[in-house]
Amino acid sequence: MSAHLRKLKRGLSKQFDGMGVWKRKRDHSHDQLTPGIYAFIVSAVTAAGILVTFLFVGLSSYWEPSPWGTMLLCVLMIVGGMFGSLIAILSPKPGTSFTGFMIVAVSFGLPLGPLLAMYTDADIAHILGATLLVVIALGTIGALVPKSLGGIGSLLISSITILLVAYLAVPVSNLLGYAYPIPFSVLDWVGIILFSVLVIVDWNRAMRLAYTLDNAVDSAVAIYLDWFNIFIRLLSLNGQRKN
Repeated sequence: MSAHLRKLKRGLSKQFDGMGVWKRKRDHSHDQLTPGIYAFIVSAVTAAGILVTFLFVGLSSYWEPSPWGTMLLCVLMIVGGMFGSLIAILSPKPGTSFTGFMIVAVSFGLPLGPLLAMYTDADIAHILGATLLVVIALGTIGALVPKSLGGIGSLLISSITILLVAYLAVPVSNLLGYAYPIPFSVLDWVGIILFSVLVIVDWNRAMRLAYTLDNAVDSAVAIYLDWFNIFIRLLSLNGQRKN
């Protein structure tokens, strides 16, 4: 048993050291697809994740969770997202990786339903369209940049980690009776900028992997998470809430 645990630990360490999927070597001898088909599959799988998310948004949009229920939904998003990403990244089989991705999409879709129910349908559609256009445009730039942008990735992840800490500090400071000096709107704009740059970097890194089905699915998970974070923040900044 200990040998299996050590093997799993080494696998986890290898995969998550510096965004594990991006550490995979670019080896032309392992290519299964042409660059164009590979990029199309990354885009199609990302779109499938977004579609599944909104299917489950429709299922949960009528929920009116209590504060504890809301907390449980947030836990579902975090745990389900991590579990699904783990399955996708660790599996060398595209079918298993896709299953992990769908777990992520469902885990994000169910908690998103009650949140989107607070906004008008017109604003949701408008902001969703704008987010998709931004991700497509930035992704195209990232895919076409011939130089590797991988070095920026570590800096972006560190900045996003600091941003998440700042988000968590807001409710904590309120509970302690202190006025937090940075409004949420500023944090949202910082998040939009960081994740927009990350779209470029992730597409650039995706196109530098071996062109395989599994790499396409794993890359789509990262790009889906970029889309989700941009969409949520744009909605928070620009969405019109129902009366």
